Amino acid sequence: DSDNEAMIGGEKKEKAKDERAITLMLRYKSTYARVLDANRKFLQAASKYHDLSTAYLHTDAVDLDDLLNMLGRAITCAILAPSSAQRQRMLGLVYKDERLSQLDALPE
Repeated sequence: DSDNEAMIGGEKKEKAKDERAITLMLRYKSTYARVLDANRKFLQAASKYHDLSTAYLHTDAVDLDDLLNMLGRAITCAILAPSSAQRQRMLGLVYKDERLSQLDALPE
């Protein structure tokens, strides 16, 4: 019986470690996207924001409102990016996202 308890305790520690790793990776990626945004690399920032808004969609690691915020930032950056074929692709990608209708307005 103590083996079961030890195994369950180990699983809990492993799960907590995984959650910390996900949180840390998410923090790093979102900070990197904000740095790209601040440095006016809007197309790259839009791509990172969109990746963030979809990567954690099916997990409980991130609040859905935060994911929608990232989608809004992706839209804003895609609009601000210089005109190019990649910009058109990014706008098309964001436009096809079914969560777009859930946004009240573009983030500030």
